[in-house]
Formats: sequence, structure tokens, C-alpha cells
Amino acid sequence: MDDYLPEFEQQAQSVLNFALENLEIDKIRGTIAVPPAGDATLGQPTFDSYDGLHRYLMEIYDEQWYAYAPFEGGEAVFESDSWSAAEEAMDTHPELQEFFDNLTSPPDSEELVRASELLKEGVTGESVVMSLSEVNDELIAYLAKYPEKMRDLEPRQFEELIADMFKNQGYNVELTPLSRDGGRDVIAVRNDCLGTVMIYTECKRYAAENKVGVQIARGLYGVIAAENVTRGVIATTSSFTKDAIEYQQSVSHRLSLADFDVLKQQIQEWKA
Repeated sequence: MDDYLPEFEQQAQSVLNFALENLEIDKIRGTIAVPPAGDATLGQPTFDSYDGLHRYLMEIYDEQWYAYAPFEGGEAVFESDSWSAAEEAMDTHPELQEFFDNLTSPPDSEELVRASELLKEGVTGESVVMSLSEVNDELIAYLAKYPEKMRDLEPRQFEELIADMFKNQGYNVELTPLSRDGGRDVIAVRNDCLGTVMIYTECKRYAAENKVGVQIARGLYGVIAAENVTRGVIATTSSFTKDAIEYQQSVSHRLSLADFDVLKQQIQEWKA
């Protein structure tokens, strides 16, 4: 653990590390049990979904954060970003992704065709049914004026915003299920006279100071290389570490980084 982190962040991070290093995976029952961590009254719950485990890790992270964080006038001086912390901690355990992927139910029967099927000859974008909540003009206009409010969106809302950005640019879009997506939060496909382009986008709705690291960039590049996807994009409301930027530059023909400034510019141009 980094010694330069404040005590409240070290305590919060340590409880995540303890929980993830001592998981009990039951492949027969299809569950993961987490040992007591932080407040023992939380017990030892079991989970059969990525989201359930993620929410629990957020709870124990926040419990430790606010137990040690400084308060002023009855309010914490620093706000916890437990969603990002839990997400990054789980990203360091790829076996969890594989486990939950194996438990994922088949796609909803109402979805007529998945984005990957658009690669097949004769399939048009009009046959795609998206489970994408409406991102209305009022919201886009508001974010164009106050782009920092992107950080106040729920993670799923941020994914919907990115999906609608692609849709506005003429792509056929699939917003993947809430279970584990493995770097495929948004899949965008476009067919033109030059052929078919498929883009996997990983969305990170992070606090401004929480930079996206090189591990995320390497992970997404590994996915697009393995699945022969045209390009990968990491979209974040924060920024990227130096290592992540240097790595992207080495594979710039297949991987793009869209930080807060890039997203702000795109939204403002969208509503210009």
C-alpha cells in the first residue's frame, strides 16, 4: 500500500485488499463468500453477481473511510469515491471476471441482434434493439454548460451518455448488461463504403483526482486484440496516469483515451 496516502484512504483500501485476498469461491453453488472485514456486524455475505459484490465492497470501503476521515462542521472534509475504489480493486482480480461471466444469463430475448452480429453480411443497423435509456436534449445542454456534472452521474448513466455520443455520430450502439462486461461497456459499430468498424468502449466515471492507470489500458487492449476488434476507447471523467498515456501512444492505432477535457469538448460541440 502506498505510504503517502492519508490514513483514512489507507484504512479503506486495506479492507478491500483483505476482502479480495480472502474470498471463498464456490463453483458448485455459483457463489463467492467474503470474510468479515471492517465492521463485523456486516457478517459474511455470499454473492452470485458482480454488482452485488461490488456494492458490498463499496459499503465496507465507505465504512472505513468515514471512520478515519477528518470532519469539519459535522461533514467529512473529503468525499469517498467508493465506486471507483471497489471497481479498481476488483479489476486486479481477473478470476472474478471469469467467474461472473460464467454465471451471466443469456441475452434478453427482446434484443434482436447483438452488435457483434452486425459484422455478418446483410444485417442492418435498423434491426438493433438497445436497452438504452433516453439521454435527452435537456441533459446534454446542461452538461455542455456544466461538464463537471458528468462526475455526478450514476456509472450506468455515464455509460448511457457515452453510448448516445456514438449514436449521435452515426454508430449502431449496444449498451452491455450490468453484469460483468470485461471492457465492453459500450459497443459501437458502423458500416460504410470502406467496410465495418467496431469499437469497444470502457467507461470510468471517476472523481477528478482518481486517474485511470495503465492496467486498465492494457486490459482493454488485450480484449480488442483477442477479439479482433477495430479499436478500443477508454472514456473517463478524470484523466490518465503518465504510464497509461505512454502505453496508449505505443498502440495508438488501436487504442484511444478520452479524458474529461475530450468529453467536455465533444459535448459542447454536440450542442453547439
